[in-house]
Amino acid sequence: MKKVFLVDIDNVLFDTEKIRPLFDKVSEKELIANFKKCLFPDALKNLRNLKALGKVLLFSSYGKYKDYQIIKVKETGLHKAVGQKNILLFEDKHLHLSKTIKKLFKQGFDQIFIIDDRATVLEEAHKIDEKIVGILISYGKYKDHSIVENNSISYKTSTFASASTFLIQYVAKLDQLNIIKGLTKEQIKQLLQYTKEDTAVQKYTSDATRFVSQNSFDKWISKEKFIYTLTDNEQNLLGIIWFSKKEFEKYPFTFAIRLYKDARGKGLAEPFMKICFKDFGQKGIWLTTDKQNIPAIKLYKNFGFVEIPDQNPYNKLVMILK
Repeated sequence: MKKVFLVDIDNVLFDTEKIRPLFDKVSEKELIANFKKCLFPDALKNLRNLKALGKVLLFSSYGKYKDYQIIKVKETGLHKAVGQKNILLFEDKHLHLSKTIKKLFKQGFDQIFIIDDRATVLEEAHKIDEKIVGILISYGKYKDHSIVENNSISYKTSTFASASTFLIQYVAKLDQLNIIKGLTKEQIKQLLQYTKEDTAVQKYTSDATRFVSQNSFDKWISKEKFIYTLTDNEQNLLGIIWFSKKEFEKYPFTFAIRLYKDARGKGLAEPFMKICFKDFGQKGIWLTTDKQNIPAIKLYKNFGFVEIPDQNPYNKLVMILK
């Protein structure tokens, strides 16, 4: 998986709140002399950590201070940390966000991470492509601005250092995912066995009937299914995702996910979903889930599914992905 990180400068790498009071109060020479002092501790180190994971681009607005932003990048050593060609400065980066993201996808980057102190940037990016991972740095003048709680924000923190730690862990999980299409004969056997043993699956799903035997499995798979399997390095079954051709209003495909015991509690569900949804590539997805399955409902909402009120097939909660 080819990864790219778009990292804001102000209030992410550089303490703009610390330098802001000096503007228009000290000489230009004194102002520039303070630039190095305002770089957050370990900012350069954490940029290098991200570079070990993928391409790093500084993506920043300069407003009315273009010259200062250019000098700031040079004086703090940011240009050496990422390379001059990887610095993208715009008067207003919001106006260049869509073009930049589309260009990165064309260059073959299939996973984009954005680290920014403005929730609006992350929300706009999510509208462009819902699989973008947004990291919000809650610091500075935008800290108290209202934000929309949706899955445009995968992680919220106050420092780039903790964001870097989160991303290292997140990418490690992504890289551990072995995902194949379909199921092998051995994995089908494991699926049937896990269903018999897994009390959560039995409680919240219809799998106890769906996967009670080889015959029931064969009947289930005979209808149009698009199956993705999560495995360990020895191809043992850890989880399964499937899309089925089944229409609800204007939504033509149902979705379901199962993670089994050895894969639970490791944060694998969302990255597993992101990869499968991207590969499946179809719009109009809906699902049903047990109303008492709170962890699953939270996962679906974080991913972008929305509950449909007054719809109750099978006496379950209905959710759609717009």
